[in-house]
Amino acid sequence: MSRERITSDGPNGRARRSPGTRPARYAPGRPASASSNQRPNGELGIFDIWGVVCRRWLLLGAGATIGTALAIAYFFVATPMYSSSAQLLIMRKDPKLAAQGVNSSAERDAEVSEDILATQMQIVRSKRIVGAALSNSGLEQLPSIVNRLGEDQTPTELVIDNLHVTRGGDGQASDAHVLNIEFSHTSPEDCQKVLAAILTEYKGYLDEKFQDVNEQAASLIEEAGTNLSDGISNLEQEFQAFREKNPFMFDGEETTSIHRQRYEEIQSDITSLDLSINELQSRLNVVEEAMQEFEVRGATDLERLALIDEKNAERVGVIISVQQGEAESALFLAQQPERMANAESEYRNLLTLMMQKRAMMVDFGPKHPMVQNLDQQIAEAQQFLKSKGNDLSFHSFGQQLDPEELLNGYVKLLRNDLNALARRRTELVAMAGQEEEGAKNKVKLELEGEALNEERVRQKALYEAVVERLRDINLAKDYGGFVNDVLSDVELGKEYWPNLPICVTLGAFFGLVLGSGGAMLAEYRDRSFHSADEIQRVLDLPMLAHIPNLLDSRDHRLADALANSPSQMHPSLWVHHLPRSREAEVFRGIRTSIFFRGVQEGVQVVASTSPKQGDGKSTLLANIAISMAQSGRRVLLVDCDLRRPNQHRMFGIENSQGLSDIVEGTVRWQDAVHETEVEHLSLVCSGPIPENPSELLTSSVFDRFLADVREQYDFVLLDCPPVLAVADPCIVGPRADAVMLVVRVSTNNRIEAKRAKEMLGDVGANVLGTLVNAWDHGRGFATKSYTNEYVYGQEYQYDVSSAESSGGRRTRRVPREVETSR
Repeated sequence: MSRERITSDGPNGRARRSPGTRPARYAPGRPASASSNQRPNGELGIFDIWGVVCRRWLLLGAGATIGTALAIAYFFVATPMYSSSAQLLIMRKDPKLAAQGVNSSAERDAEVSEDILATQMQIVRSKRIVGAALSNSGLEQLPSIVNRLGEDQTPTELVIDNLHVTRGGDGQASDAHVLNIEFSHTSPEDCQKVLAAILTEYKGYLDEKFQDVNEQAASLIEEAGTNLSDGISNLEQEFQAFREKNPFMFDGEETTSIHRQRYEEIQSDITSLDLSINELQSRLNVVEEAMQEFEVRGATDLERLALIDEKNAERVGVIISVQQGEAESALFLAQQPERMANAESEYRNLLTLMMQKRAMMVDFGPKHPMVQNLDQQIAEAQQFLKSKGNDLSFHSFGQQLDPEELLNGYVKLLRNDLNALARRRTELVAMAGQEEEGAKNKVKLELEGEALNEERVRQKALYEAVVERLRDINLAKDYGGFVNDVLSDVELGKEYWPNLPICVTLGAFFGLVLGSGGAMLAEYRDRSFHSADEIQRVLDLPMLAHIPNLLDSRDHRLADALANSPSQMHPSLWVHHLPRSREAEVFRGIRTSIFFRGVQEGVQVVASTSPKQGDGKSTLLANIAISMAQSGRRVLLVDCDLRRPNQHRMFGIENSQGLSDIVEGTVRWQDAVHETEVEHLSLVCSGPIPENPSELLTSSVFDRFLADVREQYDFVLLDCPPVLAVADPCIVGPRADAVMLVVRVSTNNRIEAKRAKEMLGDVGANVLGTLVNAWDHGRGFATKSYTNEYVYGQEYQYDVSSAESSGGRRTRRVPREVETSR
């Protein structure tokens, strides 16, 4: 839908726009002032604790009072309890103290450890101690004990349940090695008797057990020492006989085996032979593989000679010389290394040239000058080797040696060496087996000798420890045990319960907890608003203003103003009677907001409604209309509540004709306009109450009426009935530019207010914001809980007493006193 720009026209700056246009709707959203961490409906926020206390103080006070009363009653009826206490010093005696003195490092060992204290605490509360104390002292049949026994409970269990043992002292003496024993009972005399019997039994138990343990330990250790002494003598004799029978080489206490040493030496020789055999076999494999290759492609003398290693070259030469009958073999052997070196050098040079040629062939091709140059060098080298073949061949004084024969002789030499080494290894393996068998035969004897020696040493050490322990036991008979002196005697039991301050404190606390539970439950079920932020969050609307209670009987300012004023207008119209008051300033703030919307969004026709009856919407709208008129704007206030009209009472004007006449067409709207005491403010009353108000408001006559008054007035304010009661607000709301929703915190709850807002939104009404009425009513927001959600529709009926019958169809009446809640 198209919208026009709002312009200012006329001396009062009245905003005008085309009749067919509507202002831009307010886009609902969470207002900026709304807290982002507000609690959900029905839940208590952490920052609302004080509000809960203020709203539910009666429940909290009642809970605390009831708890205190019950605690006082308990104080007078509870059975008195008495307590007797004693204190024991617990320290361990040090048996080494007599021999080493108090200045030795063992002095700290006399301090009792935490573990020992814990053990003594358990002993005191054990059935062994408590039962024996009651039995030996004849306290099991005490009337005070028998009367307190529960079902299947023994006197010993009763006493243990009321016996408390702690350790340590008070304050800085918290680490003291003392036990605090306390017994609680209903009789002060029996408290003293039972606790004294327990202490006596405990001390006797410690002394008895310590002496019994020492005597038994000394007897057992002495017997063990005698047995060990005899055993050591037997072991010494047996070990001596073993050494005489088996003449091993002894190194101190250790024995040495000749067979084992020789076996280790032979194994070392076998390992060396294996390395030599592997080396010769590898050399032989290489030579044989090369000879097979030579048979296939042929080989030069130099290639054959190159296979013979330097170490065996001399041996091969000697063998060949002997075979050929050479007399000068020494000269031949002297010349052979030089010939071999020359042959290897020339051959390596030829191989290098051939490898360079192959690389250049790949890069440059066969016709490249560098490749051709290498071909020439290779040919010269081959020619040189061929021409020098006779000089490089093996001979002696003119008799030539064949390289192939030399190579064959070298192979035979390697094979002979391998056979010799293998035969030597076989002999060593046989020798090693013999030595190993001899060593094994001596192992059992060696182990037997070592076991005898170890047992002899172990028995000696054990005997020495037994002798030392026996010495300590004998000394501990006089210096060992525990110090368990009583530091404070058992006194007559003192009453400790019931304690009035503690009972009252606990009663008040638990009562307050109970009251808090009731307050939380009431708060959870409460549907009323508790804060302004909650209203903003639930309705998702801006907060236009917080309106105070306009009829506070404690405020004398209004009474003084009415006493000196001839005005017939209602006392709740503060803006008229007290224009400079704080209350009037609140309405000026609302006026400013509406003026701003009028310029920015074209808001000219503003309707006002509320969730249900008694929310004060008519009073608030009348004050807003007066405030707007006081600014010089021409304002028309229209009472659209055709069921229970109220605006004519507010301004003291007779409801003779009004909106119902205008819509029915019996009166021109100009004739139904009444001027009020406020300058620039006009009023159109509701007129006689019709039978079909909703149908009249949906007629086109009502639309034409609104269009006409838009042209004549700067602002038109429509007073509508409650939303949850009738459908009239949902009919008028979409025809207005904006709707103000009045919420009274003392009567409206969250469900009602939210439902009212949703109904207006469903019909397309532009809800401008909310007005919170009676903000300071009472101490704060209401605490009443509502269980019936929509009761207003049943209560809101025609007010037939407010008008007289007219023409058999309408009733008219004179103004009467207005209800303050409206």
